[in-house]
Amino acid sequence: MKRTNTVKLPRSLAEKVANRKLVEVNVEDLITNPVQPQTRFKKNTTKYRALLDSVRRVGMLDNIHHSGKTMHIIHGHRRIEVLKDLGIKTVWSYLYDNITPKEEQILFEYLNNTNLSFGR
Repeated sequence: MKRTNTVKLPRSLAEKVANRKLVEVNVEDLITNPVQPQTRFKKNTTKYRALLDSVRRVGMLDNIHHSGKTMHIIHGHRRIEVLKDLGIKTVWSYLYDNITPKEEQILFEYLNNTNLSFGR
């Protein structure tokens, strides 16, 4: 069943999303978002092992998203864990500059509760 987006981006946040930058960032500098459920990090699941195998074989196909102010991961928590497990030190990530904590939460909900993305 497809999920649909029920979160509307405020105009000021939509402008910040439009101005995001794709940057190379150190994996270890990224911080788990406090609202990310810890159940998503179970490494003994079929989904996690499949993601690990996929990244090992073909690399990272989807970009990470993070806040420049807090370095919180907004989207891509499991992918970051996979990169750490594989010993990969850097990753390309969309950087959102100057977003407020509330905007970070809205963006987190938008990217993690919909099948839409802000990829290239």
